[in-house]
Amino acid sequence: MNHLVDRIAASPFVRQAGALPGPVWALGAYGFDRAVRVLGPLFSGVFGSGATWQSVSVSLLAVLAALLPLGLFVALAQRRSRALPLASAYAGLKALTSLAACGWRLFDFRAWHPFGLGNLSAAVLSNLLWVAAWLALLLYFERSERLARLFPRDARLPTWWAVLLMAVVLFATGG
Repeated sequence: MNHLVDRIAASPFVRQAGALPGPVWALGAYGFDRAVRVLGPLFSGVFGSGATWQSVSVSLLAVLAALLPLGLFVALAQRRSRALPLASAYAGLKALTSLAACGWRLFDFRAWHPFGLGNLSAAVLSNLLWVAAWLALLLYFERSERLARLFPRDARLPTWWAVLLMAVVLFATGG
């Protein structure tokens, strides 16, 4: 077992990931959490034999949305040239989807029932906190000197089609 741990610790990926700053690790931890929450029920057979093509397609979109932050973390650890612009776009899109969810809650008139105001305020506050967290991560990605050393500005390659695809997946699944 110790031999396996030593081999993993000596791998280039682990060394490169170890050089990443903390906020990038937060993205990786969020991605791991999302992947486990979405893939767990799928692997445990929630859909069974009654699955329709609609439920399978929605599940595939949810899996894509869940694996996005994990894939971005791996791309950042591997120092891919498109990783930082895509991670920045992801953080911005997540802030937008959280803001849209907050607005959706405010326009859900069923929530304005006197007994639903507590749930409404908790949901709005939760979404606003997520907006703040994603905007803070976006600002870190854009202004970090440590990331600027790891990913020089002239080597960053934006990929607009990938950002558009991320936007479609995130807004289709609710973030």
